[in-house]
Amino acid sequence: MARRRNDRRPNPALEDFQAGRALLEKHPIFAPLLYHARIVYESRQCPEDGRVVVSSGGALHVNWSKRAAPEEWAHVLAHALLHLGLDHFREMPDRVAWQAACDCCVARLLRDLRFGRLPDDMLFDPDLPARSEELLYQRFVRDGVPPQLLGCGTAGPRAPDMLPIAAPQPGDDQAARRAAEERKRWQGLLAGGLVSAVDSAVEVAAGLRTSLSARASRSPAARARAWFISSYPLLGSLAAAFDLIEDPQVCQRMQITVAAIDAEARELYVNPAAHLDDHAARFVVAHELLHVGLRHQARRQGRDPYLWNVACDFVINGWLCRVWVIGELPPPPRSGSCTTRSSRGSRSEAILPDRIGSIDLRRLRCKLATLRGF
Repeated sequence: MARRRNDRRPNPALEDFQAGRALLEKHPIFAPLLYHARIVYESRQCPEDGRVVVSSGGALHVNWSKRAAPEEWAHVLAHALLHLGLDHFREMPDRVAWQAACDCCVARLLRDLRFGRLPDDMLFDPDLPARSEELLYQRFVRDGVPPQLLGCGTAGPRAPDMLPIAAPQPGDDQAARRAAEERKRWQGLLAGGLVSAVDSAVEVAAGLRTSLSARASRSPAARARAWFISSYPLLGSLAAAFDLIEDPQVCQRMQITVAAIDAEARELYVNPAAHLDDHAARFVVAHELLHVGLRHQARRQGRDPYLWNVACDFVINGWLCRVWVIGELPPPPRSGSCTTRSSRGSRSEAILPDRIGSIDLRRLRCKLATLRGF
C-alpha cells in the first residue's frame, strides 16, 4: 500500500489572524505590549461568538476560528492590549458598567488612531460625551448601560472581554505588591510605545521613513534620549526640548570629543566617533541634560569657564554614580570621568575653590577632561 502523503492544508482563518497580528508587530504603539503578552490559542476562556478575552497577567485568549479580516484582527488585538496599558483591571462595584466604560474609551481611542477596522458585530456609539473611563462609569452607574453598548468589547455580545482579577489572599502583601508592579509595567510599555510613535511621526514628516511601521535605525544616543522621555519625567521633559545633533563634522569643528550641550540653542551634541554603547549613552545624555537642569551656564558668573565646567562635572557625575548605583546606568565613560568620593553631595561653587584651585592642571590635565574635551 502506498504511503499516505502528510500534506498540511492552508487554514485561511489562522492565516488572517497571523496577518492581523503582524500589523501590530509593526506598529510602534502596540508592538511593546504585544511582545510582552502571551497568546493562548486553545482556550475555553473566550466565548464561541467572541474573538479575544484578556487577563490581568497579559494572556490573550484568542478564538481564531471566528473569521475576520487581518485589519479586523489587528483592531481586536489592539483593543485587548489597551485594556492592559490603560490600567483597566481594577475592582469596581459595578463590573458591567466599568467594562462598558472601558470598551467605549478603547474603541474611541482606536478610532482616533485610525488603526485597523472595527468589526461589524462590535458596536460603538461615537457620540458619547464623556472622554474618560471614570466619567463614563459614573454615567452608566447612574443611568444604566445602553443595551447597544453591551457588545462593544471583543468577547461578543453581553460578554466581558476582561477576565476577573484573582483576589489576593488576606494579608498577602507581597502578592498585592507584585500585582501593582505588573499594572505599572503595562502602563510603562504603553507610554514607551506612545513616545516611539511620536518619534516615528516626526521622522515620517522629516522624510526619514515612509510610514510609522517602517523601522529606522537609531543611534545609542537617540535611544537614550527616547528612554529618558519614556522613563523619567524630569529629564524626559528636558530631553524632548533639545534637538539631538550627531554630525561628526559639526562635533569636530566645535572640538567636541564625546558630548556637549547648548542651553540657549536647545541643542545636544553627541560625537558618533566616541562609539558609545547604549549604557554609556544613557549616562552621557543624563550628564548633559543635568547641566541644563542645574542651570550651570547661568550660575558661572564670571568664573573660569573650563574650571567651572570641571567642577560641575564632579557634582553631576558624583550624583549620577550615587543615584544609579542599582544598575540603571553604568559608571561614567573614561572620557570626562571627573568624579571622586569626596565630591558627591557637594555644590559646584564649593568644589571650584576648595579642590580644583590648588590642583596642578598641567599634571592632572587628562584626569580633568570633560565630555567635550580638554
